[in-house]
Amino acid sequence: MKEARQRAPFYGDRRAPCGFLDTPDFIKEMVTKYDLKPSHEGAESIVCELQGPLMEMSRKYKRMLEELDAKEAAEAKEEAPVK
Repeated sequence: MKEARQRAPFYGDRRAPCGFLDTPDFIKEMVTKYDLKPSHEGAESIVCELQGPLMEMSRKYKRMLEELDAKEAAEAKEEAPVK
C-alpha cells in the first residue's frame, strides 16, 4: 500500500517504525479504509483480539521512549559546560 509507505515512520520516531506493533491503530484504520481482507485464517486477530494488547504494549513503549528522552536531555544538561 502506497499510503502505508508514505506515512512511515508512523509514530514520528524512527525507534518505533512498525505500523503493526508501534501504532496498532494504523493497521485498523487501513483495514477499515480499504476494506482489507485477511490473507489467511487467523490473520484478522491483529485487528480483533490482539488490538487491545497491542495498543497497551504500544503505549508502554512510547512512554519508555519519552522517559529515555527526558533522562538523556537531563544528563546532557548536567554535562553541558557552564559559561
